[in-house]
Formats: sequence, C-alpha cells, structure tokens
Amino acid sequence: MAHHIHKSISIALLLFFIASITSCTNKEESARKLYNKALSLQQMGDDEEAAKIYMDIIDKYPETETAVEINKMLTMISMPYTTSKLKEKYENIAAVGESAPDFELMDDSGKKWKLSDLKGKVVFINVWSTWNPSSKSELQSIEALSKQMKGEPFQMLRVLFRDDLDNLKKYKKTNNISTPTLLDSDLKVCDLFGVTGVPETFIIDKKGIIREKIVGPRDWNQPENIKLVKNLL
Repeated sequence: MAHHIHKSISIALLLFFIASITSCTNKEESARKLYNKALSLQQMGDDEEAAKIYMDIIDKYPETETAVEINKMLTMISMPYTTSKLKEKYENIAAVGESAPDFELMDDSGKKWKLSDLKGKVVFINVWSTWNPSSKSELQSIEALSKQMKGEPFQMLRVLFRDDLDNLKKYKKTNNISTPTLLDSDLKVCDLFGVTGVPETFIIDKKGIIREKIVGPRDWNQPENIKLVKNLL
C-alpha cells in the first residue's frame, strides 16, 4: 500500500514538473511573439503602440527572458522614439544582398578595425551584450567556430550593443573570449546594420556583400551553421 502511495506521489510530482516547464515555455513563446510584433510596429513608425506592447510583456510575463531584455533596453533608451527618427533609421539600413556599410571601431584592447580593410575575407559580425542570456548562450560555439576557421580567409568580430567596457572586462575575467570585441558606444554601426536587439549576426562575403543576417542565438557548432560560412570561403 505504502509503495503504491509513494509511486502515485512521484508520478504527481513528475506531472507537476512537466506542466511547470510547459507553462514557462508557453509564456516565453507568447512574450516573444508580442516582442516581434512591437519591433514590426517600430519599423513602421508606430512607436507609441510598440511601447505599450513592451510594457504589456513586462506586466504579463515578468519572469521571461524576453521581459528581462526589454527592461534592460528601456533603462538605456527613451521610449517611444519619434516617428521621423525611426523612419530615417530604417530607410537607410543595409540589407542582405547589399554592400555592407564601411565602419571603423576600436576593440577593447585599443586596436582599430576598419571593415573595408577586410575585403578578401569572409567577415562574421556578431552583435551581443554581456547582460543578455541569449548572447551568452552562443559564446562557446562562436569561439569554437573561430578556432575551426583558423588559417582560412576569415575574420570574426563581435560588436558590443548597449553595454560598456567595464562590463566587458568583468565578463572576460570569468569567460574565455578570444575574438575581438568592438565598442560601438554611440550605436552608429548598429544603426547602420539595423540592429534592434541581441544577438544578431551578419555574414559578409569576400566582396563585402552581406549574405546572411541571423536574428537570435544559434549553435555555431552545428554543421548547417558552419556550412553558411564555409560556402563563402
């Protein structure tokens, strides 16, 4: 009898655990759908409605990763933007199939990097932040990809988004980052590439044409993702 009771309790706890995971996943999916809707509204210039959706996500799904990202974003920018500024921003961004806009940024060691100097190489640009969980989830696979491309006409660059050098230095003390991290404090480069959040990745071919734009995290150790790069070498 006691055995059956113990077994029933174990099954009940397992079902509760599964239900909790499912609930968390569903909340994250719902929050992400609303987030994507808000981004679309921003691109169309409807900043006021986008701001309302951002606040709804924080109110309804405060424990989700999406809400955490939005909170970080809203503490660093003024919402809503003016419609004219957003229209100007999105009319001038570089698109896949077009030449990547040239830029010059300094990395955290003080070295200057100019994109046009890298013509003849495939350039992998990953935009990230130390405070963003999705950015962190890519770290090891990005480092692995960089090592795998050693000796190839390939350059990996990481651009810090809405973050600062002090945070980067603290982060590097406990995380192995060998790839150059460029500092874009005024977000001019991120604006040129139309970055709206992190992580975002751009793969540029040897002629300087943007061939891929990937929004969100990926496992860069996976064969299909490695192939995206190798096909351009």
